[in-house]
Amino acid sequence: MRHIIDHYQSLMTGFSTQKVDYDCRLRGGDIENSPTAAIKKIAEITTWIGQLSSDDFNKPLSLSSEVSIKSKNVQTVTTSLARELIFVGSHAVHHYAMISQISFAQKSQLDQSFGLAPSTATFLRENSQPAQPKSMQN
Repeated sequence: MRHIIDHYQSLMTGFSTQKVDYDCRLRGGDIENSPTAAIKKIAEITTWIGQLSSDDFNKPLSLSSEVSIKSKNVQTVTTSLARELIFVGSHAVHHYAMISQISFAQKSQLDQSFGLAPSTATFLRENSQPAQPKSMQN
């Protein structure tokens, strides 16, 4: 969850400075070790998203990212808040899917839609299948 929250925090900071850098994350700390702190931060992120105006979504942002493990090579592109919100949302669903599979392996119960990508849910609806991952159908 810390990793997911870090990406949203990077986007929030980047929106205020018009420079997003997902490589600059806050590793460790309360969010990593305290579910209460993580829940509080998620609530802050939710509030921030809810307060955005429609004009905010199309404001240009600069996105920088390291693209090599052999040497420091930072590439910068122009993006928008809307595009980056789509990315961090998709990134979160990707990690939720992994959490869901770990939970399933540990015999824990999660809502069946947890970790389900919106496009997968649409596919399942269109094919009249229950909206759950295959591993949970057994």
